[in-house]
Amino acid sequence: GECSVSELAEAIGASLANVSQHLGVLRHAGLVDTRRVATSIRYRLTDPMIIEACEAVDRVVLGRLQLSEPR
Repeated sequence: GECSVSELAEAIGASLANVSQHLGVLRHAGLVDTRRVATSIRYRLTDPMIIEACEAVDRVVLGRLQLSEPR
């Protein structure tokens, strides 16, 4: 779905400036798009496959972390 910078910042516990900067990089790379609603800018992913890719990376990282845990 669409979110504003402040909604995203609150959801992940990051500063507005940090989230805004990251969104700018993602927008420049074509991974997010924007839509103006009154005085707010709403951000959304450009392709739902981005979520699938992030979930795959998450599974790999979590799997590697579990392998490296001391037993």
